[in-house]
Amino acid sequence: MRVIPGTGSSLVNAWLGLGIVMVPVVMWCGALVWVRAQESFLILLGCLGVLVVVACVWRSLPCLAALGQVAVASGIGLILGRQFRRAWWLGIAAIAAFAADLWSVLAGPTHLVLEKAPAALNYLLIQVPALGGATGLGLGTSDILFLCLFLEGARVCRLRVGWSLAAMLTGLMVATGLAVAAGVAVPVLPLLTTGFVSANVDLILRDIRGSLRS
Repeated sequence: MRVIPGTGSSLVNAWLGLGIVMVPVVMWCGALVWVRAQESFLILLGCLGVLVVVACVWRSLPCLAALGQVAVASGIGLILGRQFRRAWWLGIAAIAAFAADLWSVLAGPTHLVLEKAPAALNYLLIQVPALGGATGLGLGTSDILFLCLFLEGARVCRLRVGWSLAAMLTGLMVATGLAVAAGVAVPVLPLLTTGFVSANVDLILRDIRGSLRS
């Protein structure tokens, strides 16, 4: 989550802007999970999304580019989420994503892109406007990818899909508040994965115990 400077700053406006973007995104991702979209469709969706992103960034159309970014992230996320067969695998993935994103934003590739090649962020960040002309936000495409991955993984592993979604969105709101308050890039995945694990920790631990006994 990266702050995009604007005129003024308001946490409420930032949350409202995030809601305007995330409501259709969540509905779209939830629909793909619910209908169990075919993998061939998801691959086609991702390929079309890449073309849309490249064309729209080139033509300076960030709103349309966001549609392509969501298409790419949701397609890849759902395909990856279907590879998980055990709840504890998702737990390990959550821990790995937590650590990797924290390192990437603070000292790794994301930090270097922010410092050395900010133009590349047009391809990687979904621009989230804040209402009232206040500070906008840049939501990482990878954040949507992992949201879809964990939602689909929760379905496959019979975890709590609804509670997982609610907890991850709560983490996203907390990350928004931290980004607006601090005025710097804030890693979203640590909070998003914490939400996912907190919603399913008992089921993940039960699966670990079952694996150890078998």
